[in-house]
Amino acid sequence: MLALREKALGPEHLDVALSLSNLAMLHYHQKKYEAAERLLDRAFRIRAKQLGVERPNTLACLANLAGLCRKRGRYAEAAQLYQRLVELQEEALGPSHPELATALKDWALTLRKAKQSGAAMEIERRVQTILGFEGKNKIEKSVRSRQ
Repeated sequence: MLALREKALGPEHLDVALSLSNLAMLHYHQKKYEAAERLLDRAFRIRAKQLGVERPNTLACLANLAGLCRKRGRYAEAAQLYQRLVELQEEALGPSHPELATALKDWALTLRKAKQSGAAMEIERRVQTILGFEGKNKIEKSVRSRQ
């Protein structure tokens, strides 16, 4: 399917990026992380070029790349990608949008895995501010359950 789309639509068409992302997720679930990362990276680059980096589909691709790096134990790289994701989401959505809380939680989790608890706590406080007091207990439970 990917080869057909590339031939019919060109290698940088958004439908090609969709196929790349779908194939990457298949590889991810098969634990073929290197192949998944290559495909996600290509999908991200296509989407960033065609749509812009601030668009939801592009940001989702970046989040998937960061998560894949974390899964592979590359915490420093994952943390950089999550930081970039947060910066882009802040620009696109504003500093207190609920969707930003998800990226912040993932960034904090990555920092905890990298043994950077102080930095993770700062980010977690930000999540609590975004979600309000009601979300505080949910965040703490979520972070503890992932450790």
